[in-house]
Amino acid sequence: MLIKRYWHAAVLLALFFTAAAAALPVRAEKITKAEKGPKAEKAPKLSWELKFLLDSDRVTDKDHLLSKEYRNLFSVEEEPQGVELVYLDTKDRDFFREGWINRIRLKEGKKKYELDFKKRFDVPEGDIDAALLSAAEQGFHIEDPGYEAQADWGYEKMRLSFVTEEKVKPESLKSLSALEGQELILMAKKCMPEKEDNWISSGWGKDRMEEALPAGPLKYLKYSGIYEEQEIDIEIWPVDEPADGPVDEPVDGEEPGEKSYVTELSLKCDTREEAEMMRDRIMEALDKQGILLHKDSLKTNMILDKYIGPMSESGVSQ
Repeated sequence: MLIKRYWHAAVLLALFFTAAAAALPVRAEKITKAEKGPKAEKAPKLSWELKFLLDSDRVTDKDHLLSKEYRNLFSVEEEPQGVELVYLDTKDRDFFREGWINRIRLKEGKKKYELDFKKRFDVPEGDIDAALLSAAEQGFHIEDPGYEAQADWGYEKMRLSFVTEEKVKPESLKSLSALEGQELILMAKKCMPEKEDNWISSGWGKDRMEEALPAGPLKYLKYSGIYEEQEIDIEIWPVDEPADGPVDEPVDGEEPGEKSYVTELSLKCDTREEAEMMRDRIMEALDKQGILLHKDSLKTNMILDKYIGPMSESGVSQ
């Protein structure tokens, strides 16, 4: 009888430990999943964009498209995307003088207008930390969720930019050339960020926007490709060389400025270290091809000169 009781107890203990052992992996898996928690969001950071001017006479054909030779060099497989664009500023360049750039774009195949509001800061001698500190003192921080912080690095200069974007879906989509100036101004006023509106004083931005003139519209082409194992974009902009006055106020006896084109290659990097490495590599490769222009692009200033008129001598040239 005693042996039978011991036998029953041994069986019960064996069943208990078997069940416990089977339950352990399930328990462990649940703890592991619980400890992982929700997926963490990426912390905001400074992005980098390298920009290089290419010799348009070399890389484009007679129709001012990227030539077959360079489509092959840059591994461009698809047709370019057309982008219609207009800048908005006053005759006295009130926004440009303060480092603000306002533009409206309509991309081919899209149904919404894209409004970009960009605040630029100089980066003296490439000291990005000093530029970030100066921006912070003026209310711009990398952590601001409403803006994307980016360092734009050309052949000669570096600039720090904070950009915010708004998209507007109209009831009836029209090309930018079909919109009246007041329609463009109203759209910009409705979307203008608070920082720009209150830059000099409360309501400064929207008040100045009332006096704005459209610089454009113009249409540029954007190609996507691969170069030196990096994803790149190539943009071809038609930019008229300005005469002594804006295009709608020609000087008597003067012919309008000749048409010229700005071709720009750009690529994005995640860190300064990567940007430094890729900048040297891309510049060397483009130089070997004989197509790199050793200067920075001034297309924004050229477009404002063309459509609004040259800035006065007291203005800040960029």
